[in-house]
Amino acid sequence: MNKNDSGFEALCKALEQVAGFKMTTPANFERLSEMIFHWQHVKVSTSTLKRLWGYTQQTVMPHRSTLDVLAGFVGYKDYTAFLDRKEEVEYTQSDVALVDALKAEDLQVGERLHISWLPNRFCIVEHQGNGHFLVLKAENAKIHDGDQFSCHLMINHEPLTVDLMRDKGRSTMVYTAGKKDGVTIRRL
Repeated sequence: MNKNDSGFEALCKALEQVAGFKMTTPANFERLSEMIFHWQHVKVSTSTLKRLWGYTQQTVMPHRSTLDVLAGFVGYKDYTAFLDRKEEVEYTQSDVALVDALKAEDLQVGERLHISWLPNRFCIVEHQGNGHFLVLKAENAKIHDGDQFSCHLMINHEPLTVDLMRDKGRSTMVYTAGKKDGVTIRRL
């Protein structure tokens, strides 16, 4: 097993596809490490991930157990199973979401959220109960102060699609924020 093995390149590609982003910054390696821990319950250090991608000059190879964890993250029993099937790997339109999600049912009535998306848009919303939200403040967006919407699941770094209500509480349109780069959601 050596770094020039095409299995490493295929594994890196598979990891990026499952994670949903490229490994281009130290923050991305940290984020992937956290996702792996959340899903596999095993810590793979950012330095190990950086070595696998060739992001650092160190040539120390990952342990076989680490490769097994990474292969498990992309849906295989272990690294051997990944290598046996790497030629057949096809990523479909559907997969398990490894995400930082916020469910409306976990929010208290009156709880406020700050939702932002590129280029410089944001809104502050208040949970009204049962997945209904009131927009308290919006800037640089097509959604306005006083609008109401329903949404039961919000996912950080993914587009946010809501049922926008403007006509006496009735649904008038579907609105999507952060179509290209997703939204960032934080509790206030």
